[in-house]
Amino acid sequence: MPDQPKYRFRAKTADGQEVISEVLNTPAWPPAVELSFTLRDPGGAEVPGLPYTIRAGEQRIKGKSGPKGQVSARLPPGTEDVELEARLPGLAHATVWKLSLKEPPPIEQVAGVQARLNQLGFDAGEVTGQLNDQTTAAIVELQQQLGHPTANGVMDDDTRNAILAMLEGHDQ
Repeated sequence: MPDQPKYRFRAKTADGQEVISEVLNTPAWPPAVELSFTLRDPGGAEVPGLPYTIRAGEQRIKGKSGPKGQVSARLPPGTEDVELEARLPGLAHATVWKLSLKEPPPIEQVAGVQARLNQLGFDAGEVTGQLNDQTTAAIVELQQQLGHPTANGVMDDDTRNAILAMLEGHDQ
């Protein structure tokens, strides 16, 4: 069986807390989408028994995360956009993760950078393919988090590689 693509998503709650979750997209036949999440608190610890809601089009799936924070769902064929909502312990507001299962444009294109920054929780704004102030600010925020000596908002190879590594679940 070929390796299954794994993605990481970084979100900020209304309280400004950062939360990282992992998504596994597994093809199935008939072509449905199998999602598997690991919910983690801002400190990175798995969160078991957490109530959640997954929204995919008209479908709503409610449940509780498993003993190691696992959340799984089988979604209808063709599902491209998913929302996961959960209230993490100690946070005043629920966190909503907006997940796009569409293949993003190549990372060498501005639209590809915007899509991936948004996926990681850096607010690059709407994916327009146009480099704007919001996208540049998101690049600067990422570069600062990575400890780049010159966080200048310029998309260089090191920043592109860091984005790809973060999406594959390999923090730098």
